Amino acid sequence: MAYTASLATTSGRPGYNISFRHPCRLDSKGKPGLKMRRGLGTDDKAKGEELVAQMNALLQDEAWWTVARYQDALQAFDKRIVDAFYDSIQAGVRDSYEIRNDVISVPGKADGYAKVLFVGTTGAGKTSLLRHLIGSDPDQDRFPSTSTAKTTVSDIEVIPAEGSFRAVVTFFSETVIQANIEDCVTNACSAVWERLPEDKVADRFLHHPDQRFRLSYLLGSWKKNKPAEQATDDWDFGEPDQAAAAAASSDESVSTADAEKLQAKLEDYVGRITALAKSKGEAIAKELLPDPHSASVEDREAALEIFQSELFADEAFHEIVHDVMDDALHRFDLLDSGELTHRSSSSKWPLMWTYETADRTEFLRQARWFSSNFAPSFGKLLTPLVDGIRVQGPLFPVFTDHQAKLVLLDGQGLGHTPDSSTSVTTHITRRFSDVDAILLVDNAEQPVQAAAQSVLRAVASSGNYNKLLIAFTHFDQVKGLNLPSYAYKRAHVLASVHNYLSKLKEVLNGPIVAAMERTIDEQCFMLGALDGPLTKLPPGVRAQLNAM
Repeated sequence: MAYTASLATTSGRPGYNISFRHPCRLDSKGKPGLKMRRGLGTDDKAKGEELVAQMNALLQDEAWWTVARYQDALQAFDKRIVDAFYDSIQAGVRDSYEIRNDVISVPGKADGYAKVLFVGTTGAGKTSLLRHLIGSDPDQDRFPSTSTAKTTVSDIEVIPAEGSFRAVVTFFSETVIQANIEDCVTNACSAVWERLPEDKVADRFLHHPDQRFRLSYLLGSWKKNKPAEQATDDWDFGEPDQAAAAAASSDESVSTADAEKLQAKLEDYVGRITALAKSKGEAIAKELLPDPHSASVEDREAALEIFQSELFADEAFHEIVHDVMDDALHRFDLLDSGELTHRSSSSKWPLMWTYETADRTEFLRQARWFSSNFAPSFGKLLTPLVDGIRVQGPLFPVFTDHQAKLVLLDGQGLGHTPDSSTSVTTHITRRFSDVDAILLVDNAEQPVQAAAQSVLRAVASSGNYNKLLIAFTHFDQVKGLNLPSYAYKRAHVLASVHNYLSKLKEVLNGPIVAAMERTIDEQCFMLGALDGPLTKLPPGVRAQLNAM
């Protein structure tokens, strides 16, 4: 494959860019030739063309394609060209956990701290429980964010400690984000192939299939041709959302003028996606599916695969992807506090954001840009780009005067991806040995389903069963004529635990499971109404929080 670079401009942005396929970088399909675009820092076309010529000289000679030639390349080419090529192949990519450690180290037993790992199915209430453990009010603070949707997609690490409030946020690499955006554009093109309406094309573009990466947070919500909202009273279940009302009146909401600009930009993206998909799809469909109604499922799948392959080879596809990447980077310009650190001196892609203040309200306001899922803020949020948040400060519970020294580790829920509902990912299990307590958060309404079973099995088989605690949330929803009191309800929930442990004996070491059965009752806590403020929690729930 011959590698060449070209000069380009980005609509609405000053200066020239250089586009090229990198011979030493794998694309999202696992093949050499990752499509890259870098700013040249000049609006002089002649200078831009000179720099492109230098990149072409570098790309056409494989002798340069090694990090060992970096210093030699600095003598032969402009530093902008050298950095654009070599930055992305520098060795030594560090784990983001360790990067956060450079700024805020995680205290351990030597410091008197215990590490608690939160695990549990999506929607069980892990983050709602975390809020109570750090004294975060659901209406005023709204950190970390919660909802009925799959909300927590990055690692959240909280270190309660006296002193000022500190934060370090690390971001996914440029390559990971590019791969996610490529998926979104491909899925949107596939919606055009399937002849879905425009709003469905926009939805595929804005929401990645696994629901972890949402472009709507960065680019805004699609509002064109939205049906009129049904009367509020038809679906009024109780009190108004005070948190949403408070935030809607703050500077966290996107202004009407900005919302119109975001919508115009989205319409442009959807228009470009539609034009690209139609130009590729019509020829392929005519050749391979002359009569779509009589085509077999296999033929349609084969045609779609070819269609997607053709898309990925088209330069217009990658132009859309890189324009979205530029828009994502532009969201960092909206930050008015803290310090951004980039991956290299020439890279625009940030490595981390750090911040420190004594003002709790301002601290949480800034932290929300990286964790929020508040719809009126869509178009300003950085949440999809974040892979880890670590905060430290006087974030103590208000249901007790005891300030326990705990490192609270929350993360993506089980079941967020299809395979994680029946097995625990290695990202979680490899941390079992490093923590002092494994807090399984489960829904008392449907206790010990597949995800919770996978955790119990993984904890037992790894020999960490003595670290296990189980917090059953939504206990307020455990109702029935056969459950007249707390004792009956607790026994009902625990019966599901004992039932699964009895089955676990058949596949695991009997004595280990027997040991778990003897102590499990003391390791289970019944909690409810965690989505509300502490003042609304009944004394029983407060007592269980204290006991836990």
